[in-house]
Amino acid sequence: MIPRTLFSDEHDMFREAARRFIATEITPFHGEWEKVGVVPRELWLKAGDAGLLCPNVPAEFGGPGANFLYNVVITE
Repeated sequence: MIPRTLFSDEHDMFREAARRFIATEITPFHGEWEKVGVVPRELWLKAGDAGLLCPNVPAEFGGPGANFLYNVVITE
């Protein structure tokens, strides 16, 4: 396998934090949300607090100001 040199250690830490969030906050409830057809607003608020939504929004607009690769991590 070709080594991935695009991401930094910080990206890898962010990836692990995203995985933990998904494992604890999404995976256990996903089936129920599928049944009712709604993802609770609280999840979006938690995801925002965890820095998982729009991580490249500049700080002057209330975001963390991370580089675009943080969006790539979330998409993966």
